Amino acid sequence: NKKNEMCDIQQFTKDLIGLSQVNPTKRKIIGFKEIRFTVQQLNDMSEHVFPCAKFIVNIRSDTVAQHKSLFQSRKSIQQLSERNNQFLDWAEKHQKQSFVLPLEDFDVTHFNSILRWVGIEGCNYTKVVHANDHGYNFPPKNTTILNNESSCQFL
Repeated sequence: NKKNEMCDIQQFTKDLIGLSQVNPTKRKIIGFKEIRFTVQQLNDMSEHVFPCAKFIVNIRSDTVAQHKSLFQSRKSIQQLSERNNQFLDWAEKHQKQSFVLPLEDFDVTHFNSILRWVGIEGCNYTKVVHANDHGYNFPPKNTTILNNESSCQFL
């Protein structure tokens, strides 16, 4: 039946991102990044597979700069703008389960807003790690980006 199918897809997704190894009583929020979904696929995921999920919708407002990136150079600026608008329209129709975060707004204030939106209180981001600044230069492994991390509470 359809419900069992959707549950199987949920379980497969959790297995795929390594959550089968995590104690479910300690896990409050799970997530992953997906950059290849179309709006229709996102709609299907939100309605059928993960109806209780929250989605952070990342777009790049500067489509000229986006067009210059390696991954988007094959699409026209017009196509990139249209795709952004499709995702923004989806987010507008799904306000309770979507948070729009343009790349240009990757900052401490907006990331702290995401913490509150997903129900985390008691801690804040202190900085945003930029992993692909002039190439992929990952920060040192022990970089702290949250203050009071041990006091983060899931509401």
